Amino acid sequence: MEGGFKRAADLFDPPLDIRFLNLRLPGIARTSGFFYDLTEVLLYTEGFVSQASLVSDIIRLPGPRNFGAIRWDPPPGTHPPGTTAEVRTRTGDLLVQQIRHFDVNGNEKTKEEWDKLISSWKGPIDTTFALG
Repeated sequence: MEGGFKRAADLFDPPLDIRFLNLRLPGIARTSGFFYDLTEVLLYTEGFVSQASLVSDIIRLPGPRNFGAIRWDPPPGTHPPGTTAEVRTRTGDLLVQQIRHFDVNGNEKTKEEWDKLISSWKGPIDTTFALG
């Protein structure tokens, strides 16, 4: 214990594949009258994540374009044997512009509601593109 703080470490060998961590703190506050706050939990492991999904925003290109190839070519020894990558693309020119209006508190408003707000209550306007 350092100054009332306790550090604990549980090591699992081999490392566990986990998706969620359920942390249960026994009822110390009810039995001892001692109240505490859990400030930080750090989870570390060695190796690679078992699965990851990466999705990019829509990429607007200035007119028709042709990709010769899409590659994933990591350096040797930087990934476990049997590692694969799946790349999906979508083509088309049907993009819909979505304009969202917000007040200063971050609440979404219709354009008419936003227009009626005084200028100091108007928040940002967010413009995004979605697949049509």
